[in-house]
Amino acid sequence: MKKLKLILITVCFWSFLYHIYSYLQFYWTYPVVVDIQTTAPDEFPVPAFTFCNNNGIKPDKFCDMGARCWHSMFLRTQKVCKRWPTICERLGNIMPRDFRAVQYHGLMINKDFSPTDLHELKKPLDDFFKCKIVASDGERNCKTDDVLIGSYHSTSGFFSICYTINSRWSQANKTLEKIRRSDKIEIEFYVDQNDRNANVSLDTEVRPMWNYPESVVVKLVFHNNHVSISPNSNGVDLLGGRRYKINLQQEEMHLLPAPYQTNCTDYMSEWWNRGGIGPLDPM
Repeated sequence: MKKLKLILITVCFWSFLYHIYSYLQFYWTYPVVVDIQTTAPDEFPVPAFTFCNNNGIKPDKFCDMGARCWHSMFLRTQKVCKRWPTICERLGNIMPRDFRAVQYHGLMINKDFSPTDLHELKKPLDDFFKCKIVASDGERNCKTDDVLIGSYHSTSGFFSICYTINSRWSQANKTLEKIRRSDKIEIEFYVDQNDRNANVSLDTEVRPMWNYPESVVVKLVFHNNHVSISPNSNGVDLLGGRRYKINLQQEEMHLLPAPYQTNCTDYMSEWWNRGGIGPLDPM
């Protein structure tokens, strides 16, 4: 009996020493004290932003592609106003002689638009978009020479022509534009739905030449430089005649280097291997 107790005590003692040794070995290899540092760098990359101008189109090009375009003389009838009341209500039943009404959705149902078609249909970016970075030592225009142009699905069923600024999507080696903490970005959208190009005062009423498929709204979203996001589902609506102030915060997550091991997937490495496309998180 005494020998059995001695054996049990000996086994427990050596087991205790083994676990102490294992713990100390782990402790010496991986520090248990985590130092969390929060920094605010003086300079950081400008976030990417995508915006959609659903009315940034050329209505006359729709007519050239086969859309039905009604002359104003046909629109002054009671039958037409009954069928398209929004047009008559907007123009107060007083239509300019050169006004045309375009049936956009009819063409969209019967035609598949190619990238060349979309390029012809869209208005030039400089016609309605201005962006500048204002600093204490001056100001400069945002870089738009490599802007990404695409189309996202919208709830209205009408395609929206969208633009992405300062993004590495599909251009992984792009050098991102940077700003200082004291700088600010000023963005201006100008949506001209009259198409008159008339230099008149704000009090002067100018009636449009064409109808447009949607109201004057620009959809905007700021996002990571490495992803593509639809403003129609993730952005905000910017209404005409208003000034908005947006404050942004950026967070970065870094995986622990060797010899630390982690079960986290390095999505950034996978993103680079795909040539700068794809998600940065599990979908």
